[in-house]
Amino acid sequence: MTHAADTTPRNAGFNLIRGHLYRIRSRNLPYGVYDGRAGFIGIREKFGSLYLFTEYDYDQGVPYGTVIVKEDLGPIPGDTEPVEAWWVAEDGESFPFGVPRDTRGHSPGGTRQKMEVRRNNTLFEFLSKAELEHGRGVGYGGRPGDDPVEAE
Repeated sequence: MTHAADTTPRNAGFNLIRGHLYRIRSRNLPYGVYDGRAGFIGIREKFGSLYLFTEYDYDQGVPYGTVIVKEDLGPIPGDTEPVEAWWVAEDGESFPFGVPRDTRGHSPGGTRQKMEVRRNNTLFEFLSKAELEHGRGVGYGGRPGDDPVEAE
């Protein structure tokens, strides 16, 4: 017997704003900064490493939509860009992580360039402080529906 996926919108009651910090419920993140493209960037811990990671709005559907928003905690500092990292080309041109693959490594003239990744340390530091202030464990480590308190 198969079950139909639950398609009930979970985040429709929130006016999601790019650059705002949200307390969320997701597989790997307790907090996330909304990137304006259905993603929430937060600090993920895996095998002892901490790094920026994006999970997506539950309302985007399976298999990637895992984030249920619990609370808007306000904007991030104005000098902080809501992206995980940037691709940086040899000529200094940069663009956010998540840009479609066919544009990576190509200059406007179409020539291939060597690319490097520049991590968003400013966002990482902001999120680290937010987790200290609000608590790392809140909303962490489950899937939507796993928590009996989910109906709150």
